[in-house]
Amino acid sequence: MAEEGFHYSPLPGKTYSLFDRGSSTDGYYDLIQQLADECLKKYPDKETLLGELRRASARKHMLRRAREGLGDPDMVFLLGRISPALSEYTPFVKQHLEDLSILRFRDRRLWTSEEQYHLYMLEIELVNRINREEFMKCERKIAFLPHCLKDFKHGCKSSMSDIDYVCRGCSNACFLNRVSTLLRQYGIDAYIWMGTDLKKLKGLSHSGRRIGGLGIACVPELVMGMRESLHLGLPTVGVPLSANRCARWMGDFYENSVSLERIVQLVSP
Repeated sequence: MAEEGFHYSPLPGKTYSLFDRGSSTDGYYDLIQQLADECLKKYPDKETLLGELRRASARKHMLRRAREGLGDPDMVFLLGRISPALSEYTPFVKQHLEDLSILRFRDRRLWTSEEQYHLYMLEIELVNRINREEFMKCERKIAFLPHCLKDFKHGCKSSMSDIDYVCRGCSNACFLNRVSTLLRQYGIDAYIWMGTDLKKLKGLSHSGRRIGGLGIACVPELVMGMRESLHLGLPTVGVPLSANRCARWMGDFYENSVSLERIVQLVSP
């Protein structure tokens, strides 16, 4: 289980942070579960709601109007309910988009709008609810961790294993070490994602042991990774990083964290 009394340091992100006014992300996870429950009252079927979320997030040009109560009624409902509540966690998106160079246009994750962030956050929660049971049944469970969870004050000694790099536990202050150790307690193989093709995991599933995936990444990247995994038929769950603080967003790497408690909730029998 997660370390009792473990202290998290509040972290600002380039566009979002799951920390609220304290040093915990518990408020965010309580809120996103509440919002999912409320949206499921209108769309009782989880797959139907998931389809609506993905349809809405793909129509970026219509989202701002929907947030203002105009246009598609389903989009108006979803954004009208979730955006006012989640805006506390996405305070820097507007400034980021204003500062973004057109030369980086091809990296669509960098151009994620505030409305898309909110839809993606709810999508992660919903996909976890849909897939957790199948994930837990898988004969082999694999987690992919971002290298931005490293202890940047310490020389990382991770090394290549059968699928990708693995943590060698060289720093007690390293979140990669903490998460890898935690996941091993639940029989989950943890890898540092350094370039593995997810199609390789589908091939492993065909070997006779069904593979389940757990992803940890910033909100936009986690959503895209979960979608790709599901397209390949891999039961996938995920936990967002506490903030987006890697070189893609900030030009350099800065310390980051993820909720150990939320991970335990997902992977506990």
